[in-house]
Amino acid sequence: MQLKLWRKERGLFLRTVAKKLKLSVATVSRYETEDRVSIPLRAMNRILVLTGGQVTANDFYGITPKKIAKLQARPPINFTRDRE
Repeated sequence: MQLKLWRKERGLFLRTVAKKLKLSVATVSRYETEDRVSIPLRAMNRILVLTGGQVTANDFYGITPKKIAKLQARPPINFTRDRE
């Protein structure tokens, strides 16, 4: 679930969520609107706790269970070097 959707479903203001996460309003807004963001581990942990695990790191990168299953179905990558 996206952070913005989680917040709106609960009727929370952006500033309320920012305060609970101990982040600036601008930072939380950026997390909600940018496609790909670099979120520090401390902030991601706070988001996980605040949302009860409903918003995860995967949600910020569009990694869905369907995409994970598709990747797992691919043959494994061979990392060994061929010797001639």
